[in-house]
Amino acid sequence: MIFGLRVIKTGMAIGLSMAIASALGNEAYIYAGLIAMFAVQPSIYRSYVIMFDQFKGNIVGALVATSIVLLVGNSFLMVSIAAMITISLCVRFHVMDKVPSLITVVAIMESNPGEYSTVEFALIRFAAVTIGFFTAFFINLFFFPPQHEKRLFAQIKEINETIHQQTEQYLHKLCTYLELQQAAHTLEKKLNGLYTLYNFYAEEKHYYSKVRNQARKRKIVFTKQLIQATTLNNKLMKKILHLENDYHNISGSLQENIKTYICTLQAYHKQLLQSCTLTGTHSPELSLSHLETLQTKLLNEYWQQTLNEQKQNPNVQSQIRLMSLVSLVTEYKEQLVHLEQVIHSYYIYHPDKKPVYIPEK
Repeated sequence: MIFGLRVIKTGMAIGLSMAIASALGNEAYIYAGLIAMFAVQPSIYRSYVIMFDQFKGNIVGALVATSIVLLVGNSFLMVSIAAMITISLCVRFHVMDKVPSLITVVAIMESNPGEYSTVEFALIRFAAVTIGFFTAFFINLFFFPPQHEKRLFAQIKEINETIHQQTEQYLHKLCTYLELQQAAHTLEKKLNGLYTLYNFYAEEKHYYSKVRNQARKRKIVFTKQLIQATTLNNKLMKKILHLENDYHNISGSLQENIKTYICTLQAYHKQLLQSCTLTGTHSPELSLSHLETLQTKLLNEYWQQTLNEQKQNPNVQSQIRLMSLVSLVTEYKEQLVHLEQVIHSYYIYHPDKKPVYIPEK
């Protein structure tokens, strides 16, 4: 069993909402717990949106259910009709989660005890569900709020370190093809989770000063560029896997140039990540002129061998396929250069802050 923070907060929201409703004398406290079950979201922003979304949907459900009970009655057929009307109106008013609205409809249209009027009965049920989603929102807001930033950047660092280690070992023949393939399959799942975390992080809203918002916007831009560089790094590793036979069939000098350039780029990437840690500096040791020199050397060697091979065999498919690897390496380099520019820009406007906070191991 796994007890994450969201599981714990969901359980707390259910229990606390029922306790609050019961303490306020609301006999329908069970519905407060049911609504709280749906209101705990993986981000504060989504909890905020869901809270007002459910509030709007519950008003629709309460009005529909109360009107039908007053005009027609609360038979099973009327409950079905009320549910259909509620769903249609929720779609019309762009209510995303319709389940809480339907719970409100059922809660109001159940058998009405004689000591309450229909309107009083509806208000009691509506108050219970309102307590539910407000309680869940405040628990998500104040009790261990989601730390997407730390998780996101820690995963970015971990993924890149794995890619760098596996690629370097493979290029230096320290691991097998199957080991690199297994690592690539595992990293693909982690990258999918990385994009999910980024969506949670990017949609979070800050209600602070204008300067704080500007810093966060630049940090989001930086984060997007960092993920793009990580994605290209992973694509490069998979491309090496895909072109294994072609890579081993080229000349030793070209192999050495490709290996040196890829390892240098990944070292440059690692230094850029180091510049974003709690103890790092924002001045990478590798210069752009050194990268340009290596890139020029690689391209010259590649085109020279391609021309030589074409003189002997005009249909050299391996050289054509290797062009995609050389192109991807060049694109990876351009993304890293842009990443350094984004980091530099962040430091210009916010010299007292790190762009991200990746914890040191």
